Amino acid sequence: MNVGRVLVSKILTGGNVIPVIDTGFTSTWLRGTGTGSEVIFADIDRQAYSWILNHWGKHHTTPSIEIFREHFPEEIYPLDTSSSSIEEIIDLALEKVNSYLMSEIIGKAIDLHDSGNVERAVAYLQAESMRIGTALRVKADRADNLGDVEFDLEEFISKEITPGVPMGLYPVDEAFFGFQPGQLITMLGRQKSGKTTLMLNSALKAWEEGYDVLFFSVEMDVELLRQRLYSLGAHVSPSRFRRGHLKDHDKDKVRKFHQRMSEDTDVNFYISKKKSMITVDDILTEIRLYRPHVVYIDGFNFMLDRETKKLTQNWEANENVAAELKTLALQEGIVIVTSAQVQEKQYHAKHGIEASTIMGGTGLLKASDLVIGGDKEGQYHTISCVLSRYEYFDNVVLEIDWDTMDFNIIEGMSINYDESGI
Repeated sequence: MNVGRVLVSKILTGGNVIPVIDTGFTSTWLRGTGTGSEVIFADIDRQAYSWILNHWGKHHTTPSIEIFREHFPEEIYPLDTSSSSIEEIIDLALEKVNSYLMSEIIGKAIDLHDSGNVERAVAYLQAESMRIGTALRVKADRADNLGDVEFDLEEFISKEITPGVPMGLYPVDEAFFGFQPGQLITMLGRQKSGKTTLMLNSALKAWEEGYDVLFFSVEMDVELLRQRLYSLGAHVSPSRFRRGHLKDHDKDKVRKFHQRMSEDTDVNFYISKKKSMITVDDILTEIRLYRPHVVYIDGFNFMLDRETKKLTQNWEANENVAAELKTLALQEGIVIVTSAQVQEKQYHAKHGIEASTIMGGTGLLKASDLVIGGDKEGQYHTISCVLSRYEYFDNVVLEIDWDTMDFNIIEGMSINYDESGI
């Protein structure tokens, strides 16, 4: 039996790749050396499975057979009609991989033993035996050799990335090219500086671009968040909405927006019911449940560190949680956007608030790929690039019409903030 071919066939006919990925048959495993992937997938089966994983990574949906056929026609890739269940095929694949890994481990241990390195052989067996079990445990990738003659340089230099998750302000999105999977993005600002509005606007734009969204807020309940989100989507006043004073034509706008959200069942926007004292484990649980492309956490300062059992206003908890969020984004292949307060007492009328005064410590400054500052002076909001691992963007001055929730970018205007502040 060609296990790889059967596995690909079961994924396509069943429309669900998640059980296979959750088992450990990931892109990292497929690309790795010495992982056992070669005993399952070879030649065109490897190409087909790699394509399915890439489609999942980009769309978070299992491709249909029709879409698959656009790349792998019937004449070059007939599906296997085995009557076995996908669970049985996964078990068989695991058995073959684990048999391969066991043979490799025992062979290496024997070689060490026969060469007189008995202690190293024992240590190797103890360490590598953890890779064998009911779920696949992938051996860490070997270091990348820059002189590897098999490295596909042409593919590397020709690789293009597509625009990522939008922030929702075109100067920022054009300069930074959107938020990419694996990135941690932080929005900084004082209390009441508009962080939640900017995050909700970004989340809505992400949903409109076809990304599944999961939104956490430690300060607002689900009803209020719905009001704010519907106000943005329908372009009605959030103040009148909250007070129950929407006019009839505004209610019609909200109804149309809600209908639009409810009809687009392929793209989802989830608002978590978890509030303060959220841990990274809480976030991971809901990621596994809803499989979003992007997670928004409005209120990093109220997250709880599972190690110190303290909120992130404590410097050590701040460091731990920030590092875990970055790791989570990388491991799950998603974007994580969080907001954090800076210390009000450090605000300077001329220079704004320096990034180093973020409340609780500098964990997010170290872990984030992009730190966006937001401040408010009168009716104007200034959005600035505090830190970036990639491209920087120029300050953006924004005016929000709170009656229609239109975002108007004021070209050629600047507010007197020091470049190191926000």
